[in-house]
Amino acid sequence: MGNPSARGWIGLAASLLLAVSLGVFLGFDRPDAETPEEMARTLLENYRPFEARLSDQQYLARVVTRSPANSDFPVEAAEAAQLRRMGATNHVSGIGFLLAGDFNEAIRHLELAVTQTPDEPAVRNDLGVAYLERLAETRADLDDNLKKAQREFEAAIGLEVSFIPAVYNIVLLYERRGLPGMTRSFSERYLSLDSQSDWASEIQTRMERPN
Repeated sequence: MGNPSARGWIGLAASLLLAVSLGVFLGFDRPDAETPEEMARTLLENYRPFEARLSDQQYLARVVTRSPANSDFPVEAAEAAQLRRMGATNHVSGIGFLLAGDFNEAIRHLELAVTQTPDEPAVRNDLGVAYLERLAETRADLDDNLKKAQREFEAAIGLEVSFIPAVYNIVLLYERRGLPGMTRSFSERYLSLDSQSDWASEIQTRMERPN
């Protein structure tokens, strides 16, 4: 059946390659990228616009530089919309809008993606990220966004118990809910699955913070 997150990245990579060839996506060249998948991965190797972890996302330290005149988000909303016009899946389009910081539009596409592929943990996780980051960005509908994010992360874990992006994200969720016991419990669960990566180091650092 293949890896669901890998299939999502292949679709994203193909869309990004086409977008770059048309000169509509981003403003820098990637001469060292040999395949579309490498080009897609390079994007998230260079930018981490939010704390939460997208499925199959490689690690990059989070550096907050956002100000009213300077956005961390590497994609313009119009460029994200172009992905859909070029035939990208709803999952891929949702990721594009996440990278543009347009969380409402990201959620719209990712909710559609969930209806199309409800059994793919990568899709459920990425929708959860959109809910969680919409909360961080707007502080609006706090309880609603938290509940929806939790539902999606739990769904991803229910589909694949060791799906570590969702375990990582549920740590963030419980931390934002102010539930130190649950935060620690899922932090320990994460470290039982991954104790060596840079993502694990972030979890460990969170555990060492005073409550």
